[in-house]
Amino acid sequence: MADILKEALDNVREFPRKKEAPALGMSVVMNIPGERQITLQSFVAVDESLEVQNALADRMNMIADRQRSKYLIKDFEAELASKLDEIKFRQVDYQRQVEARDKRIAEANERISVFKEQVDEITKEGYEAHVAAGRAGAYTPKGQIVSRINGATAAAKMEEDKIKKVMEEWTQWEQSFQSTLDAANSKIEELKSAIRHCETAINPPKASEEDGA
Repeated sequence: MADILKEALDNVREFPRKKEAPALGMSVVMNIPGERQITLQSFVAVDESLEVQNALADRMNMIADRQRSKYLIKDFEAELASKLDEIKFRQVDYQRQVEARDKRIAEANERISVFKEQVDEITKEGYEAHVAAGRAGAYTPKGQIVSRINGATAAAKMEEDKIKKVMEEWTQWEQSFQSTLDAANSKIEELKSAIRHCETAINPPKASEEDGA
């Protein structure tokens, strides 16, 4: 705080005023983290040029912005680190979800293969019984054979429907995931920009310092 006051007083000396002229008071108040405030106060002669008055106002704002940025940058950097960790976590979670999806589909496809094999075996069983019975004409599944074939076919169809449901759920989840990821990446860019602003405020370019901007 002593450094801030010294800098403010030095700034006042840079803006001479006529003793007989009334003073124009200036105050700059900025909120900082921790429910605190930075307050800077100075004055300049009312009859000073607008250029001088504006230069003092700009200098006071620059000082306040620099001090405020010292506090804000810590919060921004902490939030940025948290967001980057979140991205890493979501990438791991995405891969885990992909593996879970693929496993469910693979298991369903295995069951479909089993049911299709059952259809072939039942059909073959009925045909062999038809031949063994010495029946004439082409073989056409009937009775229990048809019921068993229909049962296995229906079971295979249920597994195919499960795969469709898995893919529908995956599409919805992936869209939600991408939306969340986009929001996180957008926030990361916003924080990086805020950090760059703070860095510039804390360490202004030399040209700006020489110009008193």
